[in-house]
Amino acid sequence: MVVIKETRQATIQRAKNRGVELLKFDDVERLGAQKNHPEVPPKMTDLCTICYTSGTTGNPKGVMLTHQNVMAGISAVLTQLGEHKPSYKDTMISFLPLAHMLERCCENGMYMVGASVGFYSGDIKRLPEDMKALRPTVMPAVPRLLNRMYDKVMVVR
Repeated sequence: MVVIKETRQATIQRAKNRGVELLKFDDVERLGAQKNHPEVPPKMTDLCTICYTSGTTGNPKGVMLTHQNVMAGISAVLTQLGEHKPSYKDTMISFLPLAHMLERCCENGMYMVGASVGFYSGDIKRLPEDMKALRPTVMPAVPRLLNRMYDKVMVVR
């Protein structure tokens, strides 16, 4: 297990007693720098991620996605935006769960074009404040959130 902060000796010993070795992140970097392993790029058919579904439309399950699946999703996001495709000048606000494949594809699409991604504070009720601070030009959303926004706008009218 990799730790970032200094760890008490008692904690290190408890981990060791359970068969877990704790390494400082600095040590991992130092050990990695001593080795010269050639890069092995993934094949398109290699597993990229396992995306767990919530089970909204059935039983929850883990979906195995290849690099090709993920790249197709990113390409679809960028293609769908057509003439509104983001550029390096754009900023996206990220507030959907990072496990959400739409969120991940949008973020990766932004990174591919050199754009910025900012993350909300973690409190969905403060999303309007976060948006004022970040001033995003891109905001992936799901119908539930859009319906809430619509309801608030209609009440204000």
